[in-house]
Amino acid sequence: MKWPVLRGGDLVDVVAPGSASQPQVVEAALNYLKSLGLVGRFPADSMTSAVAFHSNSDLNRFLFLKKALLAKDSKAVWCLRGGYGALRLIPFFEKIKKPARSKLLIGYSDITSLHLQLNQKWKWPSLHGPLLENSRAGRIDPRDLDELSAALFGKVTSIQDELFALNSAALKLKKTKSSLTGGNLTVLASHAGTNLAMKAKGKIVILEDLGERGYRVDRFLEQLRQSQAFSGAVAIVFGDFLKGEEADGQDLAPLAIERFAREIKIPCFQGIKAGHGVRNRPWFFATKAQIVGGASPQLIVDTGVQK
Repeated sequence: MKWPVLRGGDLVDVVAPGSASQPQVVEAALNYLKSLGLVGRFPADSMTSAVAFHSNSDLNRFLFLKKALLAKDSKAVWCLRGGYGALRLIPFFEKIKKPARSKLLIGYSDITSLHLQLNQKWKWPSLHGPLLENSRAGRIDPRDLDELSAALFGKVTSIQDELFALNSAALKLKKTKSSLTGGNLTVLASHAGTNLAMKAKGKIVILEDLGERGYRVDRFLEQLRQSQAFSGAVAIVFGDFLKGEEADGQDLAPLAIERFAREIKIPCFQGIKAGHGVRNRPWFFATKAQIVGGASPQLIVDTGVQK
């Protein structure tokens, strides 16, 4: 799957499909796009304080998103923030046709729902990467923002990161060619049993999460395993699982991940810089990807840029 490379002066639609942000965050996000040589468009009436949990009503959030995805004058759709809410927009997609021209959607965390929709239903590529609200100084490592910019403008054509094996199946893996899917563990678990349940057959699944204690990480992994969400996956790669400490300060998420890897026959790895930490590299979904095994395994993902 391909997407059109960005160029200076291109228009980028900014959307808030989940939670709201403060006006100063919106201003900073638009200024960041300007610093990249891009023009950001964010409707002034996108957010309201009258709706609990979300930036606007379900219908209005979808209409803003739909307009951005279908707009012929913009080249990409960049999510302002995650939070909660994209899941509630999925039923609206059944009422619209897939656009003839693809464009890149950028975001992660709660935006996992939209990645599933665009990758599985529309067959579009998308980018699991920094939200615009994280473009502010100190939120994301400058190296990752530079790499993100280089990828969007077609200056790099692949992203790679070192992995380490979590189970015997991973140690035996020599090489596999595939594409990426996945995203936030909690969001993926919320789609189990729905029309948008993750389809991992033949795919490399990446997983990340924030603020989930060890037993909840274990619960979500087990829910996905029992619902056959991982069926046919060629590998599972864990990113960051942060701020899930117990009351006594212990972090039990690693134990849940280790148990899962030990009990499943799918090769499991860890090590990619993806999630809610300061390192959050751009990982392209539904483009060519591969894991090269051996003593120093690596994940290599093509950007899928169309110049």
